[in-house]
Amino acid sequence: MKRLLFFIVSVFVFIHPIWCETININWMVGDSVYDTSTCTVGDDLIIPTTPPTKYGYHFVGWSTGAELEYIQAQGSQYIDTGIVFDSGSLKFEAMIYWQHTTSVTERDFIGNFNSIVRTGFCAGLGSNHDIAFLYASPVNVHTDSIFDQWIIFTGELHEDKSITLTYNNTTISGLKDKFYNNSNIAIFAGSISKYLPSSTETKVKYIKIWRNNVLVRDFVPQIRHIDNMIGMFDRVTNTFFTNAGTGEFIAGPIAL
Repeated sequence: MKRLLFFIVSVFVFIHPIWCETININWMVGDSVYDTSTCTVGDDLIIPTTPPTKYGYHFVGWSTGAELEYIQAQGSQYIDTGIVFDSGSLKFEAMIYWQHTTSVTERDFIGNFNSIVRTGFCAGLGSNHDIAFLYASPVNVHTDSIFDQWIIFTGELHEDKSITLTYNNTTISGLKDKFYNNSNIAIFAGSISKYLPSSTETKVKYIKIWRNNVLVRDFVPQIRHIDNMIGMFDRVTNTFFTNAGTGEFIAGPIAL
């Protein structure tokens, strides 16, 4: 019996140094040792305190959703960009699709217009299917040729209050006494409180906004993973902007 106990104790004595063995782990960057960790077998591995950076890559954040080919308003949806245009200059570029219909409706796609004091700006289709900056001159330009196709619009509001809009190699211009106000700029609407879109045929593929020649918004349509919410993702601020109106946007197909 004594011999058996002696044998069991001897086994644990000899096993213990083996069980507590430590090993060194080298963390490599290319062919160079970035850091070394000492690990005790069976214990947690302690990683370097400063994570290594993989050359040639820049991590911009986890994906919040899937990018869409476009989103479409159903009449009362819009995006509040959070940008107040009260001084300086403004420029936007957007890819828009207007479906031709026999109905006569206004289809605003960007603006911060205040109808009471006639300040701000608003761009879109007028009630006669004309392209316009509301309350800028001229406001009536025949546009039958722009329907049922994707068109890139570029609008510029200059510090001297002159306004230009370019589309399909066509440029119209006007002059506005007051296009500054303290309201946020809206997409799919003439403002965040007035002139909500009144048609369902307006689609937006992307829109970029520059203020004083600095890119402040770079919107692409997206459907959010966690709740399937449809909105626009801003690549400048890495922020998902949800519908600020009522109802829901219509989602286009997933972008490839």
